[in-house]
Amino acid sequence: MPISSLNSDRMLVYPDKIMTITPSGDRVELSEEEWNELVALKNAINEYPQSVCPTRMERFTEYLVRSMKEKGG
Repeated sequence: MPISSLNSDRMLVYPDKIMTITPSGDRVELSEEEWNELVALKNAINEYPQSVCPTRMERFTEYLVRSMKEKGG
């Protein structure tokens, strides 16, 4: 059995958890609103990580990866 697999609903399935994939399309650059949300989520994760739900953490990860692509990383 593979460690993870991609099912037809575009979800990564692990034995004990499910992670949704939120495609951002062709857009790499973050809008000002997305950038502000990235900063707010970063602060919340640093100060009190228990307050951030998994969906928001996934969104933070998507924004972080997109911001790194935007900067050439």
